[in-house]
Amino acid sequence: MTFSDFWQVDFGPLISALLSALCCNVGGNLLLVRNQSMTVDAVSHMVLPGMVVAFMMSGEINFFNIFWGALGASLSGIWLVEVLSRRHDRSAVLGMVFSAWFALGILLLELFVDSKVHFDVNHILFGSLESIYWLGLRAGDTFDLSIALANMPADIPILIGILCISMILFMVFYKEILLVSFNYNYARCHVKYSSFLYYGISVFVTMTVVAAFKIIGLIMILGMFIIPPLLASFFSNNLFSRNLLGMVFALFICIAGYSIAVYVPAYYLGEEFSLNVGGTIVSFGAILSLIIVSIKQILFLYSNRYDNTLKISNI
Repeated sequence: MTFSDFWQVDFGPLISALLSALCCNVGGNLLLVRNQSMTVDAVSHMVLPGMVVAFMMSGEINFFNIFWGALGASLSGIWLVEVLSRRHDRSAVLGMVFSAWFALGILLLELFVDSKVHFDVNHILFGSLESIYWLGLRAGDTFDLSIALANMPADIPILIGILCISMILFMVFYKEILLVSFNYNYARCHVKYSSFLYYGISVFVTMTVVAAFKIIGLIMILGMFIIPPLLASFFSNNLFSRNLLGMVFALFICIAGYSIAVYVPAYYLGEEFSLNVGGTIVSFGAILSLIIVSIKQILFLYSNRYDNTLKISNI
């Protein structure tokens, strides 16, 4: 494969997956600190009917048109969960509401949208990484920046903007976000805009889900919100360090998973063979998590056994 082939065929989906994973990692670390990692599961299911209704009203699938519909659907679902949770078990209510919202979104999609655009249940689950192309090179593999920028996929600038804004806000309001994430009730007494930050995190999670939904799909969104922050938590208790480590893990998982999905089958079976990119990336991340957890557990048991041996020998 030449550099021109890599740029036009593989660079677009790879950079889209990397940016999506980095955006998901930021929100995932905040949810992990609040012990609400599975909230993204509910949010990613709740946004679908809002996205479909927004498309039906605007006639276009782009971030700015569908974001407000997705935000309205997720906030209405969260409000319903809060109301019903006052008299019923919260986990049961949460499962019922996000299942109902997702089923409604699927029904609306099949009835009103599927025949108009190439966006179906398969895209919802697995995304459309394989259909992203970045045509930005001239003949002879001569790179031209203006041509590359002109042909940049529309979703990439949005992901870059979300990532930059999230990192700037994270660094500027780091102490306040840390306090709100760890102890919201205490933060309400000491931070004037604690409620704004608390619900702002939910809005940011929704915004990230909407931006990444069409690109990487539901399965990879859940994986990137949970796996990199979880791996980072094994090595640090500091929120800022976790965020940086999570980015490193997200980059490594995406690059390794993409390579396994695209290049390994092509090398052994032929260029016409490949695996689903999103599923392979999440599977690789899950296997990496299991390996790290196993190693840490073995080291923990060995250290405890060594400490007990020393105590017995000193008796």
